[in-house]
Amino acid sequence: LEVSFFQNIIQQYQNKNKTKEAISACKQGLEFHPFSLELKLLLSISLLELGEFHKSLKVVEEILLIQPTDTEYLSVKAELLLFLDRYEESHQLYSEILPLSSEKEHIYYQLSDAAQGMNNHDLAVSYLLKVLELNPSNEEAMFELYHSYDELNQLDECIIHLNRFIDQNPFSKHMWYNLAILYDRQGKFEEAIDCYEYAVAIDDKYSSAYYNMGAAYMVLKKFDLALKQFQYALDLETFDDPFLLQSTGHCYFELNEYSLALKNYQKALKKDPLLHESWYGVGLILEEQEKWLEAVHFFGKAHKIDENYPKYVKALAETEYQLGNIVSSIEYFEKAITLEKGDINTWISWSYIYHEQGDTEHAIKIILDALEELPDEAELYYRLTCYLITKGNLKEGFIYLENALILNYEMHTVLFEFFQDLETQKALVRIIDQYR
Repeated sequence: LEVSFFQNIIQQYQNKNKTKEAISACKQGLEFHPFSLELKLLLSISLLELGEFHKSLKVVEEILLIQPTDTEYLSVKAELLLFLDRYEESHQLYSEILPLSSEKEHIYYQLSDAAQGMNNHDLAVSYLLKVLELNPSNEEAMFELYHSYDELNQLDECIIHLNRFIDQNPFSKHMWYNLAILYDRQGKFEEAIDCYEYAVAIDDKYSSAYYNMGAAYMVLKKFDLALKQFQYALDLETFDDPFLLQSTGHCYFELNEYSLALKNYQKALKKDPLLHESWYGVGLILEEQEKWLEAVHFFGKAHKIDENYPKYVKALAETEYQLGNIVSSIEYFEKAITLEKGDINTWISWSYIYHEQGDTEHAIKIILDALEELPDEAELYYRLTCYLITKGNLKEGFIYLENALILNYEMHTVLFEFFQDLETQKALVRIIDQYR
């Protein structure tokens, strides 16, 4: 049997991802042709695909004893050294291969991989720029360039290089798209949208650009424009992407189109039942309709998937309160605070339950705990003032009121929301006027 016979069988197995069968065929072939470098190379590659890196390296080193300068075999060895985290050796070998290889783009990319492994991101950047000079459409290189510049805290430098590449190749949709992502990362959403617009002008079927542009509009709270981009993306998709349907649902919700929001959330959940944001979205719709019992069910679905997301825990706390389940509500508020101690509204809502139940002393304790975490938040001082006055601790209450007025005078109107009777309001106005 000829070597080519075994090669064909091995390659068929590899094409079908039957790696173990490919290795078995390699070994059978080598029984007939023990010195075949072609079969040994296929064995090395198959072992690599199986994750047997040391065994694969041993085979390729046997080949290199016979063909020590062959770039194909040297490249396999260099790649194996990368897999084995032997980055310096891999980098050295790829550097030797580079002038001999016709696949410069691939070698430069592998060199950048080795440099990143060596934690030398400056060097990685230099190689990735070479890759992009050879092929501006190499998206993997673009992503890695972003990663290295991010590690160096030099995203502005990355933007400069991308703009240079765009000047050289203004019709590269990939460059415009990646520049937009960089602006997204920096919170420059208007600039990002401009770049996405260029990308879709070059390719009006670029669904990823439409989706990301929609996401940028959502951050800017331009939900009608976001919805338009998501609909473009949906029209281009060969299947209904659940994340896209979910984002469309979010937009409809913000535009108070609750029936359309619900429809998109349901379609998203049919595609992916683990999309917790969609379960939460359905809960919000029901909350808007004051259907508290149904809302709790859907918030619970979201919370079950992601138990440590503060937003879901707070939603459960608030809806349980609306249902009159005070014990459950308190438990959820306690958990919400452990997850997110910087949320003023959670502290205030939690304290108010105790105040409403007649335990204002406990409510005061909660706000004092909150002030330990957030000592500069005027709203906490105002709320503490309200509780202390309610308890009859006027002197102490006015001390905290003074602190609140110094921190934020304009916020004093929250006192009148808490105290509805005119006599108390008049007394407070006399004190407040002293700090006008």
